[in-house]
Amino acid sequence: IASLGIAIRNQGNRGTCSVFALTFLLDFMYAKNNINGVRTPELSEEFLNYASNLAVGEKADGGFFDQLDLGYQKYGMVGEAQAPYQPTFKPNLSYPASVMTKGASLRPRFKAHFIKPWNVTTGLSPSQLQSILVQLRAGRAVAGGLRWPSAATLPTQTIAGVTMMKAVPAGQVFDGHSIDFVGFKASQAFP
Repeated sequence: IASLGIAIRNQGNRGTCSVFALTFLLDFMYAKNNINGVRTPELSEEFLNYASNLAVGEKADGGFFDQLDLGYQKYGMVGEAQAPYQPTFKPNLSYPASVMTKGASLRPRFKAHFIKPWNVTTGLSPSQLQSILVQLRAGRAVAGGLRWPSAATLPTQTIAGVTMMKAVPAGQVFDGHSIDFVGFKASQAFP
């Protein structure tokens, strides 16, 4: 991430973790592939949230990856400078035609590959985990929506020098949180 010059961004108190996760994937892929000579695109989470809402006919803050991808595919993307992230959700936000035209002109468009649809009651199957590892080995970042502990502090454990979250019983998690993966460490020491 640092070698590509991509800044780590903060969603603040908004429910836009999936928006941030997908925007990071796009920033990562455009920067990694040096698309159109743009090394660090710094794409706009706010525009992606807006585009998703237009595509699905809602006025919501955040959304599922498939909804966000639909907005990106239909309306493209602009830089953070054209559509800065707002500290609060503005349901009646709109952009002028010049911004929408700039978003639509973004080429090429990457297409999301969905490994597992969101389902809070099921974890990854072994084949789905292997599919994620294949993508990471190929140098592609992966976004995931995960069940997330409801405790204020996340329980962790250190195994083989790696600090990781402990498994949490199903009754102690809430909706979820979306994050990105850019690498992994495999070890027989990990549960």
